[in-house]
Amino acid sequence: MAKNYRTANGGKVDLGSLILSNENTRSVGNMGVNAKGDRINSRNEVVETRNEIVQTQYNRAHTNVVQDSPIPTSARHAEEIARQEAKELKRALSDTPKTKKATPKVNKVKEEILPVASEKVETVVEKPVIAPEVETARPVTAGLEQKSVQQEPVVSVNKNTVPQGGLAAAIARAKEIKEEQMKTPRQLEQEKKGVTKL
Repeated sequence: MAKNYRTANGGKVDLGSLILSNENTRSVGNMGVNAKGDRINSRNEVVETRNEIVQTQYNRAHTNVVQDSPIPTSARHAEEIARQEAKELKRALSDTPKTKKATPKVNKVKEEILPVASEKVETVVEKPVIAPEVETARPVTAGLEQKSVQQEPVVSVNKNTVPQGGLAAAIARAKEIKEEQMKTPRQLEQEKKGVTKL
């Protein structure tokens, strides 16, 4: 039973029939589906229905078959395994009975040869880091010329700029004084504790 809606002008719209009448039109976007969810090609012909798409996704997620594949030990072994799998796939496709539907296209798998660990081991020798020598003390020079040391000019400081007092005095001067506003008589009455008569 379709639900009818009323428009602002008072007209009636049956959304169920509207959806059913347009379910074969191509939907907007780049997914290549119609309004029903079927996968369609460029001529708007149904390639795969929505139910088939859902069923393949379900089968892919809920397979109980565990496939063990051998682990290649060398590049040559990896190539042999790939050749054997290709032969088995061709044999399986040729053994299946032909139906009305065309046999699915087999995408070629790009073979990737992984590097194999070699038996040759390189030894890495770390060079010790030598810290630069730092002159910590002035060496004693006996019998050498002594350089004359220039005295720095003495700067006199006014007594008014020198801070007086200790740390406590400096902290006391740095404190901010918080000023509170005076409270009205009504606010003072509200702050009193106890029961008041109404």
